[in-house]
Amino acid sequence: MCSNHSWFHHFSPLVPPIKVVLGDDSSILTIGVGHLSTHMYANGSSKPVVLQDVLYIPDLYGNLLSVFHFAWHGTEMCFVDKGCLVLDQCKDIICEGDLYGNLYIMQMVTIIPDSAHIAVLDCFPTEGKAPPETALITETFASWAMIDTWHWRLGHLNTDAILWMMHKGMVKGMEILSNTTTLSSTCEPCLKGKQTHTNIQKEAGTHADTVLGHVFSDICGKLPTCLHQGYLYFVTWVDDKSRKVFVIGLHEKSEVA
Repeated sequence: MCSNHSWFHHFSPLVPPIKVVLGDDSSILTIGVGHLSTHMYANGSSKPVVLQDVLYIPDLYGNLLSVFHFAWHGTEMCFVDKGCLVLDQCKDIICEGDLYGNLYIMQMVTIIPDSAHIAVLDCFPTEGKAPPETALITETFASWAMIDTWHWRLGHLNTDAILWMMHKGMVKGMEILSNTTTLSSTCEPCLKGKQTHTNIQKEAGTHADTVLGHVFSDICGKLPTCLHQGYLYFVTWVDDKSRKVFVIGLHEKSEVA
């Protein structure tokens, strides 16, 4: 259950709203359901996890994870001493939590790709202190990079087009460091891609001094019409000195070997 609407990347309103009964027998309304993209932390590393069927309850105090919902989807939760572990279907630990008061605060980060905002874990209180009002806070997130980096990321797009895309807001979260409008150095891949080469000569400038000193060969086929001898290919041999040409028919291309 979540009380922050901006965290949902997929949301469906509930009509009519559904009542959720709290521990003191009071009730609050669930007005929607959706998915949250998160990173769960365990053993010093993170793993992306999508929480499905999350209820949106604006009047909820904080955000809650359901042990029953986790177990129903094949995920195990282990409560040992003052710690909590979440295990996936492969029995790997994907999330850790610590007990503060009568709540387990889970080490999770909620990601909001559509609005380019990210929810990050602020800090865990020390033992004996009251749990925070909410486990997560939000911070603005944007991708900052030099115009050279955007040039490379966008397939070596020219700088004028990059600046136009940014000013028109065509890419969310795209920011350019400094006020430079040109590349800081010459882009070598761009130069190589635009270089031209000289024409390939159709005639050689030198010839062999002796017969069979240099022989050219080529193979042609498969011919669209079979010859009377059953040939579908032919190979040519041209002597560079005498310019004498030999043509040999082939039934199969492999015969040239």
